[in-house]
Amino acid sequence: MQIAVDSGGNPHAVWVGNDGTTDRIWYAKNTGSGWSAPQILSPDSTKNTNPQIALDGNGNPHAARRGNDSTTDRIYYASNNGSGWATPQIISQDSNRYEAPRMAVDPDGNPHIVWYGYFKYGYRVDHIYYSTSEGSGWTSPQIISPYTMNNSNPEISLDPSGNPHVAWIGNDGTDEHVFRSSNTGSGWVSPRDISPSSSSNQAPQIAVDSAGNNHAAWTGDAGGTSHAWYSCGESLDYPYRYFFAEGYTRDGFDTWLTLQNPGNGSIAVEARFMLSGMLPIDRTYPVPAGSRCTINVNSEVGAGMDVSVRLRSKHEFYAERPMYFDYKGGVPGYAWDGGHVSAGAIAPARDWYFAEGCTRGGFEEWLCVQNPNDKKIAISVDYITAGGYVLRKDYAAEASSRISIFVNGDVGPDQDVSAHVHCDDPIVVERPMYFNYQGKWVGAMWSWGPIRPGTSGTSRRALRGTASIFGWRCRTQTTRTHT
Repeated sequence: MQIAVDSGGNPHAVWVGNDGTTDRIWYAKNTGSGWSAPQILSPDSTKNTNPQIALDGNGNPHAARRGNDSTTDRIYYASNNGSGWATPQIISQDSNRYEAPRMAVDPDGNPHIVWYGYFKYGYRVDHIYYSTSEGSGWTSPQIISPYTMNNSNPEISLDPSGNPHVAWIGNDGTDEHVFRSSNTGSGWVSPRDISPSSSSNQAPQIAVDSAGNNHAAWTGDAGGTSHAWYSCGESLDYPYRYFFAEGYTRDGFDTWLTLQNPGNGSIAVEARFMLSGMLPIDRTYPVPAGSRCTINVNSEVGAGMDVSVRLRSKHEFYAERPMYFDYKGGVPGYAWDGGHVSAGAIAPARDWYFAEGCTRGGFEEWLCVQNPNDKKIAISVDYITAGGYVLRKDYAAEASSRISIFVNGDVGPDQDVSAHVHCDDPIVVERPMYFNYQGKWVGAMWSWGPIRPGTSGTSRRALRGTASIFGWRCRTQTTRTHT
């Protein structure tokens, strides 16, 4: 049974009931003088389940359901504008199985429906489908979920502008994850995994506040115990985003951002520079069509800063961060100069893994942590040495800020070390390393300072350095050696 209440406080209900022949969907309302006589909303002979009801701004009911004619599952929709229920419409394609429709109605009275299942003529894994009607007919169902996994249990919510936001369960063959996606007018953004590294995540719910921020809750297992989980994410109005945890404007360092606009129109790229112990700095950069924009970070934030950057735009763009340095010049055995270019992470994550790390003579290792959240967070770092010893260090980062962690100081000298950085809120982590390998200042064979973001999940296959969403996961973590 499902229930909705109109602005006058009157409840409207739909439910499944058997009329002696088949399961049908029934509707009734109570306007203060008692419940109306139940009406059948499914006049055909199909077996019906999963009734849903939503009300528009005028208090008119809209209903969705799943119907099966013993051959094919279909998703049905009907509405009542005050003069009676319209003939039900089929809004899905023919299929072998569709399940669990969920519905919301926007301020203009347009229904939005999501469901899951597979289309029998091509897709053999379950997908999340979405369709809407603006009065001129229903749009063709769109698949909004990853093609690489089974998906189920969608939930939908609308923001104040009537844009749809959806959460659901995706199973990658090992674990169940909670994904969300939004469409704010320029198409559905790439789904994002918002769940922790746990299994058996189930029953997601989603709601959107007046600023367009997504609030999601679900149940999930962690350490053999079931928990209730919550996540709040910023509006997905900005589908194109890059995060750079590292940035340095102290003596001997020059940090840049290079932005590429491959499109045919001018775009705006918003930058937030997140500092250590200071409020963030916000800038907006116009990038003309088919052009490149170059930003000197030193000039934007001033000298002597540890800085992280978040870039975002409503339109397609690409970003990299060149850095040039002369670090500890003139210090025997510990002088590094050079440059490198790194792409940004495409999304924050709760876990970042770094298999490489070394604090032997001539090596200096750091972890740069960016907190893009609007609250102070706690961060834990587990160091795993070649001998199998695990050392945990705890840190805190203020809202919209950056912290730097000196690995040599945490684990001591002469260590081969891997690291796992964890936070209950999504963060971005990079690992700068400076080294003179097999040489001390004079005659050094290799002297450099590369920077890499970590991987955001362990895997049976190699993952690239930016955040990976759909990699297969393996829960085995091993030590590493340095030769």
